[in-house]
Amino acid sequence: MHSSRALVILLVSCSFLGLGQTVRATEPSPSGDGADSSATATPKGGADAVAPKAKKNDDDVTVRARSLFKAGSKAFLGSRYAEALESLEESYGLYPSPNTLLLIGRCMAHLGRPLDAYKTLQKTDREAQRRMEAGEEKYRATQESAAEEALAERQKLMVVAVRVRGVKGQLTIVAGEERKVLDADGAVELLHVPGTVEVLFQPTVGSPLARRVSGKAGQQVDLAVDLAEEADSGPAHSSLVLPAAIAGGIGAVGFAMFVGFGVRSESIYDGLAERCAPNCGPADRDEADEGERFGVAANVGLALGIAGAATGLALGATILFGSSESASADNEVSVSVSPQGVWLRLGF
Repeated sequence: MHSSRALVILLVSCSFLGLGQTVRATEPSPSGDGADSSATATPKGGADAVAPKAKKNDDDVTVRARSLFKAGSKAFLGSRYAEALESLEESYGLYPSPNTLLLIGRCMAHLGRPLDAYKTLQKTDREAQRRMEAGEEKYRATQESAAEEALAERQKLMVVAVRVRGVKGQLTIVAGEERKVLDADGAVELLHVPGTVEVLFQPTVGSPLARRVSGKAGQQVDLAVDLAEEADSGPAHSSLVLPAAIAGGIGAVGFAMFVGFGVRSESIYDGLAERCAPNCGPADRDEADEGERFGVAANVGLALGIAGAATGLALGATILFGSSESASADNEVSVSVSPQGVWLRLGF
């Protein structure tokens, strides 16, 4: 009777142990025979890593990789994700393993880097599948976890679905860290963290183009662009921004010269008028000449100010309204300066 009860208790205990068993993905050794270095491969599990068993034939690189994996796993379990990531990335650099890569992706997810986490988990999925195809079935749990967790990280991102027409040559599309070449179908998808992103179109033939889009997590934002139509509407004038800024700066300096030298010249003439006008003699000639030089400098400054301002405005209008005619060689800004005044001629 007592032996029957013991048997029942043993069976129940085994049953519970079987239900509570954690699926583990074994960390293989470089020789491919597998070492006891494990990481939980369940989608919501932690690192659950145990110290790998050293082998007599392990070289220094292998020992270092195993030590780093152990340290990274311990830091992960302690929620020190930045520290864990550093150790695991160094370990993976010494010996690439899907299990190490899985933990790297999880660290990135915990650190608020969904795009990096998604890409890393996708890479883990591919790497684990490749190892399984080579006969290492022990990576199945790692592959399944990586695939599921990658989908979860993708839901934290927005998808910019770009469709382009009128492409001549090759077109590269950039959105944040994503950089892709347009495929033959004229479509490409780029991932980005939620918010606003500038999408850059960089063709090998034609002018670059930029568009801004906004989206939320898990949302797909469609962006359609016809490069041929954009080219017909006028070239982009982003190259005129710097010249316009320089012209505006010259204009500002010119007006400052006009005010400064003009005030000085007026002060000298007012002093002469109070002291000796209208009978100023040769002794006052030097002061009068100085006042005249300041007057000429003021007029030059005024000329520069007007010319710079007019040029800056013309270039600014070209940039804003995209009119190539406003920047053509037919437009004129001519200035004539003399001690008596400034002559300004504008032609459009």
